[in-house]
Amino acid sequence: MTKKKIILIILAVALIILLVPYRKDMLWDGGSVEYKSVLCKYTKVHKLADSGGYNEGLKIEFFGLKVFDNTKYYQASILYTCDTHPNGVNDIITKFFAGNTNNASNMAYWHVDETNSKVIVGMIDISKEKQEEFINTVFDSCGTAYVKLIKDKKMIEFKESKGIFTGEIIEFKNDSMLVKILSEEVGLIGSDKVYVEGKGINNYKVGNKVRITYNGQILTSYPPQVGGSKIELIK
Repeated sequence: MTKKKIILIILAVALIILLVPYRKDMLWDGGSVEYKSVLCKYTKVHKLADSGGYNEGLKIEFFGLKVFDNTKYYQASILYTCDTHPNGVNDIITKFFAGNTNNASNMAYWHVDETNSKVIVGMIDISKEKQEEFINTVFDSCGTAYVKLIKDKKMIEFKESKGIFTGEIIEFKNDSMLVKILSEEVGLIGSDKVYVEGKGINNYKVGNKVRITYNGQILTSYPPQVGGSKIELIK
C-alpha cells in the first residue's frame, strides 16, 4: 500500500470519528432528539411552541455555530385536520389539489378503498421518485411525523393510470384540439376521434401527426375528451 493511500485512509477514519454522532440525547421540549459528534451537533427538532403549535425540522451546528436550520412552525390546528383515517388522508389530498392545480399534471384520480383501508392514487408516472414527491409535497403541512406514518403504514397505494395514442389533428376548438386516432398503444378510448386539452396545443396545426400521453381519465362526451400531459410531434 502506498504512503498516499495510507494518508487518505487515516484522513477518512479521522473524519468519521469527528463527524459521526456518538451520543444521542432526548430533549424535554416535546420530542426533540440531539445527536452529538466531536465537531458537530445534529438536532431533530420536534419542540412545542408557546402559541400551542410546534416547531419541527433539522438543525446542524459545527463548532457551536449554526450551519443549517430548516425548522418550520406548525399551528396546533393542523394536527387536528391531518386525520390518519383513509377518509381523512383522502380529504387532505382533495384539499391540496383544489388549490394547487399546477401540481396536478401527473394525477389521474384518487379514492378510498374501504375494504383494504387504503387510499388509491392513480398517476401517469408511478416511479419511486414520483411516489416520494407526492407524499412529501401533499402532506408537508402535516409534519414529518405524519408523513412517516403514512409511509410506514402504507396507507397509499399507487396505480399507473395513463393512455397513449397516435393521431392526426383535425381541428382546434375551445382551447382543445380534435384528433383522429390512428393507433392506440396503451388504453382504449372507444372512439375514432377525441378532444385533447393540454398546455402547448397552440404549437401545433391541423394536419400534424402527434403522439399523446394522457392521464387515463376519459370524459364520456362525443367525441370523448382527455387531458394531454405530453404531446409529441411525429415527423
